[in-house]
Amino acid sequence: MVTSLGDADRKKRMTDQFLEHISYSIVKERHKGLDILRALLVCVSWYHFLFKSEEQLSIIMHLALAMLHSLGLHRRPAPSIGKPPQAREHDNAHTTDARRAYLGCFYITCVAATCAKDMDPLRYTSYTEECCRVLEELQEYPTDMYLVQLARLNRMAHRIVQTIPFDAYNPPGIASSNSLQTCVKALEAELEDLKRSSAQYRMHDSILALQYYSLELLLYESALEDDSSTSNRNTTRLHYDIPDSGLTSAKDFFSTFSSVAPQCFLYLPYWVYQQYCHAVDALSKFLVLSWKERNQIYPRITIDVPTAVSMFIAAAKEAVRLLDDEESPLCAQKIIDSLVSGVRSIEELHEARLAAAQSYDNNMIAASRNAVQDATFALPHGMSWQFLES
Repeated sequence: MVTSLGDADRKKRMTDQFLEHISYSIVKERHKGLDILRALLVCVSWYHFLFKSEEQLSIIMHLALAMLHSLGLHRRPAPSIGKPPQAREHDNAHTTDARRAYLGCFYITCVAATCAKDMDPLRYTSYTEECCRVLEELQEYPTDMYLVQLARLNRMAHRIVQTIPFDAYNPPGIASSNSLQTCVKALEAELEDLKRSSAQYRMHDSILALQYYSLELLLYESALEDDSSTSNRNTTRLHYDIPDSGLTSAKDFFSTFSSVAPQCFLYLPYWVYQQYCHAVDALSKFLVLSWKERNQIYPRITIDVPTAVSMFIAAAKEAVRLLDDEESPLCAQKIIDSLVSGVRSIEELHEARLAAAQSYDNNMIAASRNAVQDATFALPHGMSWQFLES
């Protein structure tokens, strides 16, 4: 149902039946189990194969989190009474499958917080690190280290959201551009340390690199939003450095994405496409700010939004062209159309942002010109040149 590129109509019927069965089992029959949780995680990770809306994705994610908490897999098991501490710890320890499911839930909430910003990430606790350490030591599957690196890297999502809460009222610890600059530099250093620690693992290095640059973009985007609300942003260079750093991260993201083999394009996890949309959206914000303050900011712009969108579409078309004989081009094209639609919507948003910035700029120029005319060539009865030109 998930990774097959066969009959699209059959895939849709199977998906509808599966989701109906899952929802009935959880809500009506009150069933719970690790198998159900893992099935939900598979749906979320390969959501582009299911032909469903973004609203349904959010529902499935919340069902997975509800199942995680219902099973108690988000924390260490409660100790048994009447046994020595070491025996209790061994008997009650979660299985490695349960730990993988927990780390999977941790990861999807972090990416959702980074890209869609419609969900708070789970906290990276001592138990999270314990799960990473257990999987790292046992390495029962080749992909265990990949999951561990994703989890450890994404603990920064929670750090960034909590440290630079640009949408909160009176954010704690952020009083001025100077303190904001300190926070950004500290978080940059933490990200760099994580990047170095994950360099030894070559498996899935492109996806890990994309994850790293996506977190960098979240950091600069959050700092940009927070800095825009401060009254003394001109006292430091932070306001000017953020777009330049953000554009560099965006360039690195798109460069890394372009290195992914075309044959792998359709089989990337759903969250990689979400990260691409987030990267395009962040690029748009940095470019618009650079345009607004073009007399003060001179970033080395080597990529723009239309180029990023065209790059994605070209990769998608190449992926369809390289399909095997057993894979249905019609089914693949339906998946591609849905993914491309999401990226194109960001391009339309970028055009609207630029138009709004240009309109605001023109209005400010006109207002300035009228003010000069009012001061130099005063009209009778207190009239303004703006009134005559309207």
